[in-house]
Amino acid sequence: FIEKRRGLSLIYFGRCFVFLGLLFLPITPVTVIALSTLLGLFWLSTVPLTSSLVAVFFGTTWMSMLFGVVFLSHQLGSFSGLWLAGYLYDATKSYDAMWWVSIALGLFAGLIHWPIQERPVPRLLQPSPSCKPKQAQPSLIRSRRSTCRSMRPRPSKKRARSPRASTPS
Repeated sequence: FIEKRRGLSLIYFGRCFVFLGLLFLPITPVTVIALSTLLGLFWLSTVPLTSSLVAVFFGTTWMSMLFGVVFLSHQLGSFSGLWLAGYLYDATKSYDAMWWVSIALGLFAGLIHWPIQERPVPRLLQPSPSCKPKQAQPSLIRSRRSTCRSMRPRPSKKRARSPRASTPS
């Protein structure tokens, strides 16, 4: 078993090797298919690790919103990368510069993920100073989502039977 942060770093370093292969290996159908297969495996393998790190850092209460922000930032980066690749190709008539930029970004990503501390952010570990624990009452339930409020159980919504439905015809 490998830590999530180490797994992410190794995936980003693996991408760098695929990009180096695209720069230095002869371009044949076999190398293109092999490198494309590896890149496909490395590309979306970061999603489960990233989403689990978001859950570790911030909890699962706001996970969908936080991972949505992470996913949006990835899409903006993807758009920017494709735009930059096109711009560099128009300027140089080669994609080599973009491969080198991708290698540099992969190395940067791998290096900044390596020292991540896999633990919740400190503010989630400590109760708010304004919270005073209340004495437990059977009619009140403590809500995980609100730190200082108690919520009454919601009454079940039973549909009232209409008088017609109960009489046989």
